[in-house]
Amino acid sequence: MGRFKISPVENAAPSIIPQTESSANPTIWPKSFPKAVIGIERDGILIQDNNFLKYPDQVVPYMDALLAVRDMRKKGYRVIIFTNQPGLMLGKLSSKDVDAVNSRLMQYLGQVGCFSIDGLFYSGSSMSNDEYAMPNPGMLQKAERELGVDFSKGYFVGNRLSNMKAGAKMKSKMIFIKTGEYEHELRSVKKAVGIGGRVSEFNSLTDFAKILE
Repeated sequence: MGRFKISPVENAAPSIIPQTESSANPTIWPKSFPKAVIGIERDGILIQDNNFLKYPDQVVPYMDALLAVRDMRKKGYRVIIFTNQPGLMLGKLSSKDVDAVNSRLMQYLGQVGCFSIDGLFYSGSSMSNDEYAMPNPGMLQKAERELGVDFSKGYFVGNRLSNMKAGAKMKSKMIFIKTGEYEHELRSVKKAVGIGGRVSEFNSLTDFAKILE
């Protein structure tokens, strides 16, 4: 599995904010984030879920979701992004490809005034025997070790059954975002033994961010 580390990118991201809208001031960005950790699935929640994203220009961001991440951070929450990347195992993607896509996501977050997150972790497969691939909890456990967070006191946000299973194994508060592409998986989540009754549903990441104090 990999942990994304921010590095210079060759091409700047196209602007996703109106030119007339002033950007947030990084000098007033919080200096500490004392509240609980929020883990968030990348694909389908923060960016459009296109199979095997290879190039930065293929990244289609959901601006409302990026603004929600900004608001979580401004409220003092720790935020970590997670994603399974089976294209690595299949030879359809390289680590450089995945990092380039993640770099573009970071650029978009910066554009909406979110100037930091705690981390971004990705697995190299979606195989059931890969401890780091969701629904297995390896990525979340690695984040706990490396970043000093505690998912049993935090949240895990996703839009599919594998996300909710990973969150359940970490005893997180599980948040299901009813995005159109994966809303059908909510039925499976509700039927899953030991999971369904512990999941809160929201129509968007924005709606979830609004209830956070």
